[in-house]
Amino acid sequence: LNIVTGVFVERSTSMALHDEENLLFTEIERRQKRQAEVESLFRKADLNGDGCIEWDEFKHAMANLRVQALLKGAGIDLERVNIKQIWKLMDFDNSSSLDIADPGK
Repeated sequence: LNIVTGVFVERSTSMALHDEENLLFTEIERRQKRQAEVESLFRKADLNGDGCIEWDEFKHAMANLRVQALLKGAGIDLERVNIKQIWKLMDFDNSSSLDIADPGK
């Protein structure tokens, strides 16, 4: 009985670790997909083609329903946070532009 219990516990622990790894990989894939979507939308919003998003371009992009849905999916409630606050969070270095390849840079 002890051997059966030991095998069961070992198997259960192994399965739990596998489930945690799967959840982690799923979350990583979800974040990578969201990052790719953000980059794609920012490339479209880059009206002057300089590889950066300036405030006016960002403001214009924020009118796009896909951008709004993407932000909502990222947990940003646009009813509680205004566009200027989002801009300030993303432009943390106060460069007045966002690098498309790395919006948090």
